[in-house]
Amino acid sequence: MSPYSSWEFTDDRGHLTVAPRRPDRVVAYIQAGATLWDHGLRPLGVFGSHHDGDSPDPAKAGGLPLGSIRDFGAGSSVDPDAVAAAGPDLLVAVSYGGGQIYGIDPEASRRRVAGS
Repeated sequence: MSPYSSWEFTDDRGHLTVAPRRPDRVVAYIQAGATLWDHGLRPLGVFGSHHDGDSPDPAKAGGLPLGSIRDFGAGSSVDPDAVAAAGPDLLVAVSYGGGQIYGIDPEASRRRVAGS
């Protein structure tokens, strides 16, 4: 692959991801999705809790249009099959030490989408 026709990223755990092209369809943990949105990148959906109480927390959700972006749920309610069925090119998440992906069931985080 030439550097002009492929995309790669090494995350903070040291895991390298390589794709034949830049990802266009992104599903992201809510805070990562809010950051992407602030930079003009539009995730197709998010997962994770976007509130502490009854209303959305702007510290978590930022400027995301929560009424018009797909919400894949939070914690154990995140359905990895629904996320995979949405056809993301990339899943953006966070990790708080130990390498475990935050906000996704440990078994589900080890799955890969066919073709990835």
